[in-house]
Amino acid sequence: MLLAPALCLLSALLGGCGGGESALRTWSASDMAQLTERGPAAAEPWAVDPLHGTVKLFGAGNETVAFQLVLDAEADSPLQDIRVSVGPLTGPGRIEPTQVDLFRQWPVAVRDYPGWYLRTADRPAEPASFYDALIPADAPRHGMPWSLPPTGRLALWLDVRIPRDALAGTYRGVVTVSAGGGRVSRVPVELEVYDFVLPDTRPLRAVGGFDQAVLFRYFLRRDGRPFEPVWMDRQDPLVRQGLVVLRQFMTLAHEHRLDLVDRGLRPVLKRDLDGQVQLDWSDYDAIATPYLDGTAYADRVGQSVWPVPVHAGWPDPATYDGPDGEVYRQTVRAVLTETARHFAQLGFADRLVYWPVDAPAGADPYARFADLARLGRLAEVGCPILCPLPLDPPALTGWAVPQDLPELADWLAPPGELLDPSAEAGGPRAQYLVPGTPPYAPSLALFADPADARALAWLADRYALAGLWLGEVLDWQANPFRTGGQAHGGLFYPGPFVGLQEVLPSARLKRLRRGLQDAAYLDLLRRRGRPALADGLARTMARYVGLDAAGDHYLDARLDGWVRPAQSWALARRLLAEEVLATVRPEAVDGQRLMAQRIEWRRLTQAAGEPGVARCRARAADAGDGALRLHLEVDLHNPLPRPVAAVLGVGTLPESMTLIDRPSPLVVPEGGSARAVLTLELADPQPAGYGRLSVPLELALAGEAAQPAPQTLPLLRAARAPAGGITVDGDLTDWPVRSGNTAGEFRLAGRRGQRDPGLARLGTLVFVLRDERTLYVAFRCEAAGQAGPVAQPDNRVRYDHLLAIGEDLLEVILDPGADADTPADLFHLVLKANGTVRATRGIRADWPLGETAPWPADVRAAIRVADGVWFAELAIPLAAFGDAADARVWAVNFARHDRSAGESSDWAGATRGLYSPQSLGILLMP
Repeated sequence: MLLAPALCLLSALLGGCGGGESALRTWSASDMAQLTERGPAAAEPWAVDPLHGTVKLFGAGNETVAFQLVLDAEADSPLQDIRVSVGPLTGPGRIEPTQVDLFRQWPVAVRDYPGWYLRTADRPAEPASFYDALIPADAPRHGMPWSLPPTGRLALWLDVRIPRDALAGTYRGVVTVSAGGGRVSRVPVELEVYDFVLPDTRPLRAVGGFDQAVLFRYFLRRDGRPFEPVWMDRQDPLVRQGLVVLRQFMTLAHEHRLDLVDRGLRPVLKRDLDGQVQLDWSDYDAIATPYLDGTAYADRVGQSVWPVPVHAGWPDPATYDGPDGEVYRQTVRAVLTETARHFAQLGFADRLVYWPVDAPAGADPYARFADLARLGRLAEVGCPILCPLPLDPPALTGWAVPQDLPELADWLAPPGELLDPSAEAGGPRAQYLVPGTPPYAPSLALFADPADARALAWLADRYALAGLWLGEVLDWQANPFRTGGQAHGGLFYPGPFVGLQEVLPSARLKRLRRGLQDAAYLDLLRRRGRPALADGLARTMARYVGLDAAGDHYLDARLDGWVRPAQSWALARRLLAEEVLATVRPEAVDGQRLMAQRIEWRRLTQAAGEPGVARCRARAADAGDGALRLHLEVDLHNPLPRPVAAVLGVGTLPESMTLIDRPSPLVVPEGGSARAVLTLELADPQPAGYGRLSVPLELALAGEAAQPAPQTLPLLRAARAPAGGITVDGDLTDWPVRSGNTAGEFRLAGRRGQRDPGLARLGTLVFVLRDERTLYVAFRCEAAGQAGPVAQPDNRVRYDHLLAIGEDLLEVILDPGADADTPADLFHLVLKANGTVRATRGIRADWPLGETAPWPADVRAAIRVADGVWFAELAIPLAAFGDAADARVWAVNFARHDRSAGESSDWAGATRGLYSPQSLGILLMP
């Protein structure tokens, strides 16, 4: 309750809280706050003092720390001539304003989100403009002075580069914001500099690829057309201009601890009179050598890797006789052999990596990699071969893996969701973490959680991987500043769109650097004899990734592989700094500081969460005489960096409920999960409101007293339909009111469904009736505004990561007899808002879930749209289920996908996946 007054006081101190003469409101946020064009002010008391508005930063020498500054114009008038000036930071020494880089943040619009976002994001999936592109404040077109319309917003990013020789202690300074009319806001900044220096060496390799042709196309034009040179002729003035951009781009990445490799740079390929391959390396060497030996960079640290200039695109197979022709294969072998010889002469053979293909798609993605990798072995290129695919993919992919693949792959960099982090980690076959699809692996998408970019380095450290392999870092579409073209992970923006001849960074690149600096802290701890402490902290923040994220099976992904709250990252970094200081300068750590460390450790542990019930699912069976037997599978999760003993039990049971089988005590591993199973019998199962049954579970941890851990199970009773059945017309006025046959309180998919209360914003009710021949299902769906549901004019259903997208859809998943073993055993109905029904046996989605077949169920359906609500009715012939229709106990779930609200929700609360038989609710037939 004190937060709003505190923010108002801060706003008054810095420029007003609305009203009065002020038209400018200034507030600050940490570098982990994800800012949008219309989002509320961040409330981060650990990063910004809520009383005085002081920005609180800390770091070591040779480190860059950052914060964000937001200027909001009030509704009364526009603002002109906005200027921001940074004063010196003074304390034990002086940090000049030239050590602070000021950027304007440019918002990039996102209208639609992928399925993984609906499952993993905490915020609503609504259209938004994310501040991400960073434009220097002195840019000619978009730099100072700035102006703002009424209610407009200006977001700034400030990098503070702590000099290597900065004296330890507390520095203070002021950022001054002025606007036309004499309005002035002053933002205090406090920087604590630790008494150690972050080394230039990178304990964790981070590599990104690009093609210099992309740079040239975006930055240079010849005769009015994008310029792309046939070869890098340094005598060409446009090539020289492009090389200047290339140097700036490479330097920008290097300053963020990222090694870029240019896959488009190649020698000139010729043939002599005998047809033998001849390579001219003169232009190539002049361009590449400064990056290899480090003279291109201020720290003189050279590239850790450099690509062999041979890949699926060069030499171009079309120039010869195709990729399977002998002339092409001989040419590739010759170029590989000559490359190995040439780099040995230069003294950089140890930097080479052969990266023949990107992660290919299709039914047989291994074939092209295997062909080129075999040529590399025949040519004895002598450097590691990078494989962008897993050695042992999940069976559901259906991919055919060559038998000799283990002999062809030295470095593994599969998509993050297919990484097997436990396979030969740290061994002779180096593994790299590639950004992927949450919740399996962090994403570098524009709209991904800020923790994703930072967590990449922590996950690589936690599993002792060789580093990060980012793949393509220039994901530039038509206009990345306006179209959301960074949605797939590009970390840079093309400056020409804002009048600059340079590549621009993103906020995501800054957060990636933050994680790589964290990895340097962890390495310092290990080098100073504290490996156990570093490992424990890494396991606290980074729990699992890739195939380790799988639950019951690969498609049942756990949702919390890495910590997300910004405060937890701030706590972890503070602990890292304090622990490194204790090893480097033990005399500086007194009793008061030790006590503060213990408090910080306790706060981090509490922020990471406590062990408890992560999921409770029930399989039901008919126990005879109207009774129901429930087999409860209770998943316990332990976020702590140590194992925890646990005992699951029950509290006081109602008279109708009996405990049949009690689970044994178990140990939940550090950062892991364990499953307890217990059996209950219900003499007279009666659902409560919206189809719920409460079970009073209790959980005892580490020998302590048992604490209540109540769970709610989805349970419905199908009521008898009235004589003569139901008219399927979308009008529910002929549906009788029955007790226990109403499903409601739909929970959101994924992480949003785990948060209290986790309910969809738009309410959904489902009613179930049955007569001797037909199962009737009706939906009542609240709509956003007055518009009706959105339907595509076809009979297709589009999925993205097992969530239906692109339109409003309803799903019914049925398991008569409640004995299905796999998704292939389920009956699946999808109702589009245009009245089209798709009926299948098994789940036909974007990921294979086993065999599927059309289900000729002859389902009747109707849709009716009213004011702010729409209705759907389904009549399903019981004969379509065969003998299973006579079962008293069914398993069922109902789901809704709403495009306008960006919500996917279901009744059974299957937050991790809809299509597992174990995650369905219970339906009792009359």
